[in-house]
Amino acid sequence: MAIDRGPWNALVDDDGSNLVGSVWNKAAIKTVILDPTDAALAANWVTVPFSPANFAGRGSLLWTVGSGNILTNRYIRIGNLVVWSVNVNGSSLGGTPNNLLHLVLPTGLTGAGPQFSYTTRVGTCSDGGGAATGLAYLETSTIIGIQKENAGNWSGSPCSVWLTISFGVT
Repeated sequence: MAIDRGPWNALVDDDGSNLVGSVWNKAAIKTVILDPTDAALAANWVTVPFSPANFAGRGSLLWTVGSGNILTNRYIRIGNLVVWSVNVNGSSLGGTPNNLLHLVLPTGLTGAGPQFSYTTRVGTCSDGGGAATGLAYLETSTIIGIQKENAGNWSGSPCSVWLTISFGVT
């Protein structure tokens, strides 16, 4: 969403005499710059529609996420930068434990090459590992990989995963 430039364009430059032109003070800055910027950014948060196909484990690890497990799943795109926030609470893991969980990027987003983003506390499972510092990264142009920093396996249920990641898109 573009910022409305109408109020900005209505400003008049002073001719050097200090007798003409728009008064530039805190109220003008708030009205002309800050309020439109706030509105433009707030309007861009997109809630990702739920699909169980957007959550998977690597290999034979099964990550089962229901719509009731999603506390947050939204992103904002600013130019070619995306910030994505995900909070999955109480999902379940099954199959063969593995060290990688996968999130599928929301429809319409394509990552710009492999990118890495260390994050704090990516998740916890009932395997006794507690909250883990980890790595969330753009593994392919459409998949975010989530790995514990110690590269240990994700195992046990219930399992919760939370992260905020930023990455470039095309």
